Amino acid sequence: MKKFSLLVAFLVFSFVSTASFSQTKEDQATEVEQVIQDKTDIDLSDLPAAISEKLDESYADYTAEKAAKSSIDGNDTYYITMSNDDERIQVIFDAEGNVLEM
Repeated sequence: MKKFSLLVAFLVFSFVSTASFSQTKEDQATEVEQVIQDKTDIDLSDLPAAISEKLDESYADYTAEKAAKSSIDGNDTYYITMSNDDERIQVIFDAEGNVLEM
């Protein structure tokens, strides 16, 4: 009987832990959606100089099509959509021109 009680207690604890973990994932997804919704389209001419230089240096084979900006905790993030004859890509930069994601 003790083994059964321990098994039930373990299963209940596991279920509660899993439910809490799932809720955390949902909260993270909501935050990501909020960030995506908070992107604002900007003119390519309004990009920081560091990003414009990086585009000229590292992405000379691409044509920048559009740009967007978001701010998270006071840090600006820039989303640049570019294309060439073969592909279309989006590169994410910080304000200093560092690539955050491709």
